[in-house]
Amino acid sequence: MELYLIILKCQNSNQKHIIVFDNLERFISTDEIYNDQIGEFLTELRKIHDHFHRHYIQPNNNQSVFAKHFQFIIAMRHTTTRMFTPQQNADFVGHSLNLSDWFSLDKIVEIREKWLIDNNFFDNEDKRLVTILSDKGISGPILRGLRLKLNLLFNNNKRLILDFLLSTLCDVGNADIIEYAEGYLTNENLPYNMQKYAYRSIIWRLVLDKLLDDELFKNFHSQFDGFEKYSALDYMRKILIILSNYALEHEYGYVSLTDLLKKLYPDKDNVSNWLCSTGCINERQKICHLLYFMNYYCRRDNNWFQFIDIQCNTEILNAIHIDSPSIFVELLEKGFSTNDFKIQITTSGKAYLGYVVQTFEFISSVYKNNPPLLSVIPTEEEVMLCNRIENMDCYRIIKGVVEKSITICKEINESFKTNHEISYYKDLDKKPVSYANAIAESHTGYIDNFCNCLNKLYSNNKDKTFKKNLTTLVIQIQRLRNLYKSI
Repeated sequence: MELYLIILKCQNSNQKHIIVFDNLERFISTDEIYNDQIGEFLTELRKIHDHFHRHYIQPNNNQSVFAKHFQFIIAMRHTTTRMFTPQQNADFVGHSLNLSDWFSLDKIVEIREKWLIDNNFFDNEDKRLVTILSDKGISGPILRGLRLKLNLLFNNNKRLILDFLLSTLCDVGNADIIEYAEGYLTNENLPYNMQKYAYRSIIWRLVLDKLLDDELFKNFHSQFDGFEKYSALDYMRKILIILSNYALEHEYGYVSLTDLLKKLYPDKDNVSNWLCSTGCINERQKICHLLYFMNYYCRRDNNWFQFIDIQCNTEILNAIHIDSPSIFVELLEKGFSTNDFKIQITTSGKAYLGYVVQTFEFISSVYKNNPPLLSVIPTEEEVMLCNRIENMDCYRIIKGVVEKSITICKEINESFKTNHEISYYKDLDKKPVSYANAIAESHTGYIDNFCNCLNKLYSNNKDKTFKKNLTTLVIQIQRLRNLYKSI
């Protein structure tokens, strides 16, 4: 830091520099996570200030060079809320420094473990935490590990990841399922890759269940009924696809709300006037609620995920504390231009598109509220005694998800015919994909892996009746998988 300051000073003796250390509130809520290190960090900053103050004094006016040319700003908000808060307005200069990257997540967990052990608080939840966070599996371009997916989904906010996982692992309703998942890790009938696949699948499903407990998704239940709830999920997916595609083509990834609406409603001539008109109350409320909760996050209020970042372009808007969706709605009704709002997708929003919304377990959780598929693999006794495959939990879950997801895929394909669907670009160098195809590919692969795990799990059982029943079950499941070919 001292060398950095000297270089800045030498570049231009008349230039002034403001150096902002942002987001320190992430590290100070609980004593066990880096509380002492924050104190040490602030002490080091004071040492740097004192060093420059003593050794860089201008003789003619006895003024400190540091005081004249440099200013440190320590930014600590009362909350992690992002939506146009007065605290956010103080960030009047662009900066990318994020202290979250200064501390290794492994080191944070290590410090937490030591604190818990010293205080006799260490228990199963923290052992499981270490297991999950150590799972960094990557297979070529395919990201499989729990740790890396969590990093993306939480915008690499380590404190949120730890708090979220602990609240998930400590939920008494998850205890039996977590023990079932851990049983796979010691099952000698499965090869290592299958052990990891089963464990990851169940834990990731618990993460998705917790995601659906976030205020963003709870808002769907309170604002929309029946079909409208699922329509809102599809609406959100389209918004994120538009923002994701825009970010690939533009280094400055913020798009105006006006341009977003043009993509979202291609059949409207003047979409801004239409959205703000008196006859468009329901649509206006829907999009404002979705945008507000996709942007707003505050773990104290059970808002864990920030899928987008919204910024205001005018001084008047920045002076308004938009702390609810209703205020957002009122601003549009009062005539504020949709051009005054700029929106960008976050890493979390990209992770939701790439690793969540098209998956088998997400659709299972949203539409059927089933247990994780890998937690209902039939026992040997159940296979031996099975007379009706359709009564098996695993078959029932797969059948329900396949039927619902095929309906979703057909709706997406119909939407393309009216230009109301947007193709999703994973990368500019690759061809765009339809989410109907993404769902089909994800689900067929998942069902194939499930069948492989089922066969491997009972490969040592040579009983003829058992083998016949197992083969029949797998064939019936594969027939369900093949239904995706009709899309």
